[in-house]
Amino acid sequence: MKKKKDTFSCKRAEKKDINIFFEWANDSEVRKSAFKTHKISWSEHKNWYYKKIQSKKVSLFIIKKNKISIGQVRLEKKKNFINISYSLSKKFRGFGLGKKLLSIALKKIKKKTNIVLVGKVKKKNIKSVNVFKSLGFKGIIKNKVYYFKKNI
Repeated sequence: MKKKKDTFSCKRAEKKDINIFFEWANDSEVRKSAFKTHKISWSEHKNWYYKKIQSKKVSLFIIKKNKISIGQVRLEKKKNFINISYSLSKKFRGFGLGKKLLSIALKKIKKKTNIVLVGKVKKKNIKSVNVFKSLGFKGIIKNKVYYFKKNI
C-alpha cells in the first residue's frame, strides 16, 4: 500500500487562534530558546497578540501538516529588513520540520529589492541555527548569538 504524501498549508493567524499561540509561547523549550525567557502571562500575551495580528507590519502564520497546526512563523517588517521568528509545536519537534515550516512562510513574502531577511538565534539553539543555514542564510556570531541574514 502506498503511503499518503503529507500536505502542508499556511494560514494567517486570526483572533480565534490566540490560545494556541499562548500555549506555544509558554512551552518550556520555546522559553529557553527565546531572548526573553520569563513565562508569559495571559494579559501580556493578549496585548501582544492583538497588536501583532492588527499590525500592517506583521504577518503571523500558522503552518499546518495534514490539517493539524504544527507551528507558527512571525514575519515583522522593520525599516529595510524583515525579522523572522518561529516555533514548532512540541509534538512535531525532532522530525526535521523546522526547515519546512520556515520555507512555507517565507514563500508568502513578496519579492522586493533591498529587503533583507533577518533571524536572531541563541548559539545553543543548534536546531534553529541549522534551519537558517539550510535555507541559505549567512550568520555571524556575536555575544553567543547568531545573527542570520539573507537578501531577497
